[in-house]
Amino acid sequence: MAAVTITSPKDGEEFKSNTPITVTGTAVSEVNMVALYSPFGGTSFLLAKVPVTNGKWTAQVTFNTGGQRRIIADGLDISDHSRDFDPDEVSILIETGFTKPVKVGLVTSQFGPRGGRIHKGIDIAHTKGTPVFAVADGKVTYVGRGCVEGDDACEGGFGNNIDITHSALGLVSLYAHLQTVEVVLNQSVSKGQRIGTMGNTGRSTGPHLHFEIRRSGVPLNPEDFIKPIV
Repeated sequence: MAAVTITSPKDGEEFKSNTPITVTGTAVSEVNMVALYSPFGGTSFLLAKVPVTNGKWTAQVTFNTGGQRRIIADGLDISDHSRDFDPDEVSILIETGFTKPVKVGLVTSQFGPRGGRIHKGIDIAHTKGTPVFAVADGKVTYVGRGCVEGDDACEGGFGNNIDITHSALGLVSLYAHLQTVEVVLNQSVSKGQRIGTMGNTGRSTGPHLHFEIRRSGVPLNPEDFIKPIV
């Protein structure tokens, strides 16, 4: 028997954002409290710390950011130390309200380390001219255009690109290497609105969309918000 077990929710269950989720479980007698964590954006956030009563525990947690999220339950002894208790975890889906930036394609490069540096977004490849869509309601806060194929330095290597600020979410989405840009600066856009087409402009080795999500300028894993991304 594991030292700590999550009995609810189950892997793959879906919930709305900003809605309390009841997390329940069991623990062996040596476990006095259970700490619930959720890794996100390279940091592990404490969700709750709850006492164990007669081998059982329960807590309510809320996620205000969506996508695929993990809940890790770690046992603590009477001195509030982990003591290498075996943690348990579940993976759930939190609704984001985001739609996919493209409807077809193949992920060719993930978020994270790549070639000795950090790839700040996700690359999705398909044919040139594939429609690209705004993932949520927002306002166009940056437009780079006029780039052509083969100009690696154009717009810092991003080629034709768009930033959309989603003020209600505290996020910015970025769409790079576009063939065409179909919005203008300061334009309000709706979720799912076509904003351009996939291309091969800037520092690019083939037609693809480089897609990022940022909070306060810090890149976040898009798959924490949209899963699957294609």
